[in-house]
Amino acid sequence: MVPGAPVEVHNPGLNQALAQSLSIPFTTALSAGVSALAAYGLTRVLLMTPFDQGMNNLIVEHLERTGLEILLADSGFASEQQAVDLETDVVYQLTRKAVRSHQGFDAIYFQGAVLDPLDVIDEMEAEFGVPVIASNPAMLWSIASQIGKRYEISHKGLLMKEWPAFNPK
Repeated sequence: MVPGAPVEVHNPGLNQALAQSLSIPFTTALSAGVSALAAYGLTRVLLMTPFDQGMNNLIVEHLERTGLEILLADSGFASEQQAVDLETDVVYQLTRKAVRSHQGFDAIYFQGAVLDPLDVIDEMEAEFGVPVIASNPAMLWSIASQIGKRYEISHKGLLMKEWPAFNPK
């Protein structure tokens, strides 16, 4: 597993290089997120990140190359460190603000583990009416699926509960 979108976007071709050199399953933060979105046929995504504008631009470009349409939430972070240790209710409020500012998305995608929605992901899905995909659970789903494992993890979002079939995007 290669966590962290910054690692991936600063190393173009990383997925291809890993695929050519590894004979074991692997996943990356962004590829897992893209595959999770694809498992549900979701293409117009509200992106939540803890990153600055420069990193967000790189992530958006990367995701758009996979065919996704990205609506970037303005979370106002100048640095990922500003999101470290945010309380769950703050993450929820940031998401509410972003949802009110954007229309027509079919999923919310959290990229960046420090902006963690996991404890309220079910509540978000219920309130906003769309799946909420977070990068860390997506990586778990991706790698476990690739080795033939399937789990049902309640109260951690649709992806973890339903565990849809994995098809790398």
